[in-house]
Amino acid sequence: MKVIRPIVITNNNLISSTIADVDSDTTLYSSATTYALNDKVTMNDNSIAVTMTIADPAVITWASHELIVGTPISFTTTGALPTGLLASTTYFISKIVTTSTFEVSEIVGGVSVRTSGSQSGTHTATLQWHRVYQSLQASNTANNPRKASSAAWWQEIGASNKWAMFDGSITSQSVGTTITVRIRTPAYFDTVALLNVKGGTYTITTLTSALATTYTTGVVSLTSSAWSSDPADPYAITGLTQTTEQLENVFITGLNLNLTNSYYVDITIAAAKAASMSAIGACLVGNSAYFGGAVYGASVGIQDYSVIEQDEFGNYSIVPRTFSKKGSFTVYILATIIDKVFELLTRLRATPALYMGSSGTTATVIYGFPSEWSIVLEQPTYYVLNIEIKGLT
Repeated sequence: MKVIRPIVITNNNLISSTIADVDSDTTLYSSATTYALNDKVTMNDNSIAVTMTIADPAVITWASHELIVGTPISFTTTGALPTGLLASTTYFISKIVTTSTFEVSEIVGGVSVRTSGSQSGTHTATLQWHRVYQSLQASNTANNPRKASSAAWWQEIGASNKWAMFDGSITSQSVGTTITVRIRTPAYFDTVALLNVKGGTYTITTLTSALATTYTTGVVSLTSSAWSSDPADPYAITGLTQTTEQLENVFITGLNLNLTNSYYVDITIAAAKAASMSAIGACLVGNSAYFGGAVYGASVGIQDYSVIEQDEFGNYSIVPRTFSKKGSFTVYILATIIDKVFELLTRLRATPALYMGSSGTTATVIYGFPSEWSIVLEQPTYYVLNIEIKGLT
């Protein structure tokens, strides 16, 4: 069993995308525009001048910011940022100090950044938002959709089309005729996963900083052979007929790349037909950590959020809704790595990651988080990890 913690995709590592920044049925939000009831807007980046302290931890001041922990943010300056902060680098809100101040970290849930040295010029903070909102009232002017104080004016619809594949949900999809994205990769990664995919073919290519190809899948079909029963003889082996079915998930593992060989990954989903559309529910790039071998007795299934009601006459009313995967695994781990496994799973609490229970079995692959786990010190040389994984919708 192994886990892949995906890198966070932001403006700074999504180098290019064939999907437009602003959804076709929306306009880019402007505080100078008056919006009518039901108008839709795309809220992309939100920039404002800020000040920051040289301290441990550094404190950034943004008057009445209404931010939340985990929000991606980056900084630019007309002069120099203090040591500890880099321009055009993505950080994450780590702590809300007051209604006008906050701290940032290099990773989600990380330690707040410490600054030192000196600074100069005017600093600008940019929120990477990428959300769609719908106006709840007429004469809607200068009510920033991002702020909680504008809740009576705007209803959040979800991530914009371009960013839906990176929003942490599997159900919401980025949609286009042919979707191609280029992502700048971390120093080391070995896995690319595409979930809830629709299309005709996929191509995944890794490249150097000079855009020389280091690996490619080539063009691969998103259909596979399957067996179905002949209605005339559904129980006989001779009654099985081979058909094709749409693959919904793509997993490329064991890439074993490093910074000297790879710098970008290109991902393309092409439509099956000229007039049809392609879609990606979740695009994940990351490095895997191997725990040990999952043993027989594991269980996998789904939690269905559909509503099924029966009236007094026995009739059913069915409202189909989304679902999430779930799994329960027992894993043998070496006694020598218990501390590393314990630390990793602790860091991954309430953090979406891709868990692969068994290689070659997609039913045991779950994008979610551990809802409960424990390690039993079974033998001197190996321990037993019992872990429950709850998938995202």
